[in-house]
Amino acid sequence: MNRVQLKGCLGADPEHRTTQNGHEMLAFSMATNHHYKDSSGEWQTATQWHDIRVFSKRLMDTLSLKKGDRVLVEGQLEYSVQEDARGNKHKRAFIMVTSKGDIHKIDRHAADEDGPEEQEGGDWVLATGL
Repeated sequence: MNRVQLKGCLGADPEHRTTQNGHEMLAFSMATNHHYKDSSGEWQTATQWHDIRVFSKRLMDTLSLKKGDRVLVEGQLEYSVQEDARGNKHKRAFIMVTSKGDIHKIDRHAADEDGPEEQEGGDWVLATGL
């Protein structure tokens, strides 16, 4: 099983794009936070950025997302290989949301409960598929 769940905030407004094969998609970045205590007992926050690509026509037609929205994204981990101008290949991870995945907006008031005082781990990325 290849399943990933991310809870976080959109870093920019989603963009409608068309792939080289002519498939429509919605692309956006999102940030997740991990809260932890450092060696002195102080709460710290580590932020990770993720690329999201939505290929679900149902979601593209019904979602109304904008920068700053809190969302729960359910999809699968995928990789693409891109070549730079020097011919070096770079492997890049992204979360692909198809008709089997989903995206839910999270209410702002519920989102405030995800602070470091809730528990160590905060907005962990939950990835299953072992």
